[in-house]
Amino acid sequence: MATSLKSDSGALMEKSFSGPEESAKPSNLFLVEADPKAAERFQEIFANRALEVTHFQHGADFLELADATSTGVVLLDEMPMDMSGFQLLDAMAARDIAMPAIIMSASPDYELTREAFKKNAFDVLPKTTSPIKILEAVFKASELEQERLSVQRAGAVVNPMLDALSARETEILDLLFAGNSTKEIARHLDIAPRTIDVHRSNILRKLGISSVFQLVPALSAMGYFEGKYDLADTVKALSTEMDAKSAASACQR
Repeated sequence: MATSLKSDSGALMEKSFSGPEESAKPSNLFLVEADPKAAERFQEIFANRALEVTHFQHGADFLELADATSTGVVLLDEMPMDMSGFQLLDAMAARDIAMPAIIMSASPDYELTREAFKKNAFDVLPKTTSPIKILEAVFKASELEQERLSVQRAGAVVNPMLDALSARETEILDLLFAGNSTKEIARHLDIAPRTIDVHRSNILRKLGISSVFQLVPALSAMGYFEGKYDLADTVKALSTEMDAKSAASACQR
């Protein structure tokens, strides 16, 4: 059974907390905690941040409410009443519940922490952690959640358009985002630079944009560049390429 907990704003004043902006507040805060006193402590910690906690003593009750569309942050007792915290993490993964989870343990050790991270926990904290540190962890987890949702929204728009590209156009797009100029791409593919320009025009047309720069923010939000290219170098290379083309066009006029 879920209960919503809210206390007076004066219950606990964490004036020294200097965490993220209000925009980083979690949309929902779920607490799976067997001990009512521990749950009450969490209520007090979040009271002055105007955060309402939905509390579950049983993991199964949380799983009845949450699904793949749920958003927010989960604070998870290492040992809820009906299953271990790790079992609940496994159940969340099986149901595609992607909300970041913070494990709260009475005495976290190396093995517990390592296992928690293997199961994609966002963080592991002792239950004695200071209120400020708990707030910071929750807000950082919320920032991660908001990035994930942003990626999903961008992907829903961009991916179908990328699917419309031919294999050659996709190859050229990858080389372009890797920071290669038109001449470098032409040499790499052993085709004429003019052919690269034609392909690039087709790419922009299929994606419904007028400039390569319009695609960069969307692909960045999707995590497209993560672990593949240095985004700063990519933008710099694209800027150089576009400036060179603008100069050439001006000379022709």
